[in-house]
Amino acid sequence: MDERKSEDRSTKKSAYVVETGDTLWSIAKKHSTDVKQLLKWNSQLSEKKAVKPGQSLVVWNKDAGKKLTLANAGFKPTQSIKYTVREGDTLFSISKRFKVSMTDLRKWNGSKIEKQMQPGKNITVQQEKN
Repeated sequence: MDERKSEDRSTKKSAYVVETGDTLWSIAKKHSTDVKQLLKWNSQLSEKKAVKPGQSLVVWNKDAGKKLTLANAGFKPTQSIKYTVREGDTLFSISKRFKVSMTDLRKWNGSKIEKQMQPGKNITVQQEKN
C-alpha cells in the first residue's frame, strides 16, 4: 500500500480566508503547522510579503477532531534568558521557579549542570514570551 495514500486519508484540504491582524505565523499556529509548510501549500506567498485580509490560502487539516493548535500541544514562542545562580539554588528549585523541567534545564545547559552550579554562575532558561 502506498504510504502517501494512507497519509492523504487523514488530511483534508480547505481554504482559509485571511483576517485583519493575521500573519503567516499566526495562521500556521491556528492550523497546527509552520510557516515553511504554508509557503509550500501556497506558492504565491513569500515570507517577505505580508498576507492581506480577504486573501484565500490553502491549508491541510487533520480529520476526526485530532487537530491540536500549537498552543494546546505545548508549543509556544519562547525566549532565552540568562539566570544567575544564587546561594541555595538547586536544579529542582530553579525548575520550579521558572516552571520548566529539570530535563530541559539539562538540555539547555549541558547534562553536567548540577556539578557546575555555583552562586554567580549564569545558566540558560527558556521562557514563554508574553
